Amino acid sequence: MADAVKKQQGGARKPGRPKGSTTKKESGKTTAKRQSSTSRENSRSRRQDYEEEEDMGFMRAEVIIICSFAVAILLFLSNFGLCGIFGDVLRSVQLGLFGMVGYLLPLMLFVGTCFHLSNQGNILAAVKMAAAGGVMLTVCGLLQLMFGKTAEGASVMQYYAASSVNGAGGGLVGGILSGLLVLCVGRAGAYLILLVLFIICMVCITGKSFVSAVRQGSGRAYQYASEEMGTSRPEGRGETSFKGRAESPRRQSGCYVSGRRR
Repeated sequence: MADAVKKQQGGARKPGRPKGSTTKKESGKTTAKRQSSTSRENSRSRRQDYEEEEDMGFMRAEVIIICSFAVAILLFLSNFGLCGIFGDVLRSVQLGLFGMVGYLLPLMLFVGTCFHLSNQGNILAAVKMAAAGGVMLTVCGLLQLMFGKTAEGASVMQYYAASSVNGAGGGLVGGILSGLLVLCVGRAGAYLILLVLFIICMVCITGKSFVSAVRQGSGRAYQYASEEMGTSRPEGRGETSFKGRAESPRRQSGCYVSGRRR
């Protein structure tokens, strides 16, 4: 009887997919597999593109560094007359523009190129590069004020011609900078402004405080001076005189006693 009832219930079941069918589950799994495979392919393609870009950037940096090194060597040798006529032209251009700083221009060019390539996108590195350029300009101005042989108020090409021969002064750059400052604030004011700019640029490059450095230096100088004063001071004139006064009655009494004994 129970078996007959179950058969009737089974026969009265609604038409449709049979119980236990897994078509929906299988379709979900296939779509998930397709999505995972496509995501993997996309990640692989992105990784390959990134690796290719990285390789191209590395090769580009290597080429730039090698070329900058070759140019720096050429400029350095040209400063000493070892590259013929073309080297003489390069030497006159370097020394005429920057004066004595022109001898250091090849090294600064190579180091600056390497520093820029290794710190691309870094704002602090860009600030340091700008500060290094400021140091170069201020040094040119100071050298022109101290060692420049061109008279004040001379033309621009006179600064260039005077420095291109032997590198005396600060060249065209230092002549223009120092000439403008001397015209505006005088020679003493030009020295002051250039020194202040030099200190500010060095603080930006090194990241160290100039005030704290001066404070430490003054403290050490004061300590050294106090130690020197302490070591060079005599052992006390007042103490020796007091000792002498204290010992004199003893000596007198000793002489008196000895004379009495005798």
